[in-house]
Amino acid sequence: MRAFFLTFFLALTFTVSAQVDSYQRDIINYLTINGTVEQYGLVYDELFKVLKKQVASIDTPDTFWKTLKEGKEESLDELIFMLSFAYRKHFTQDEIGELTKFYKTDAAQKMISNSPNLTEEDNDIITDFYASDITAKVEAKHNDLSKDILEVSSTWSRELFSEKMGVIVKGGYAK
Repeated sequence: MRAFFLTFFLALTFTVSAQVDSYQRDIINYLTINGTVEQYGLVYDELFKVLKKQVASIDTPDTFWKTLKEGKEESLDELIFMLSFAYRKHFTQDEIGELTKFYKTDAAQKMISNSPNLTEEDNDIITDFYASDITAKVEAKHNDLSKDILEVSSTWSRELFSEKMGVIVKGGYAK
């Protein structure tokens, strides 16, 4: 009976904590718009190159790799959800709104993609943003935020690597 109540309590706690409020959605939106999701998508893909080179045998079939790569979207969603707590710790919802507003601009999107087509107007928008109070706050929080991001992303990548490596070993495809 005690185990039932403990299980019920943990399930209830997880369900309540996993709910996303508008603040959390704003942060997740910001992390999508500013290129963070795309960046970690590349990290996810690179993981399989490392696994192929360091862990898997050369005769691992392509169908196995295709199956192993499944779950990318769910894994990225989980990571972004965890990262959102780091941003929530350092920025208010209004500040996240300011950051999102900038990153929604064509100028910011060109900047993210390293486009050579930045216009003078784009450069002015970027310069104004870098001279703003929100950028000053980002810079002031940089070290602490970076530590939090590193902790979350390291945990995510370590767990992802271990999970996928375990599947390779269990599948009999390890070197």
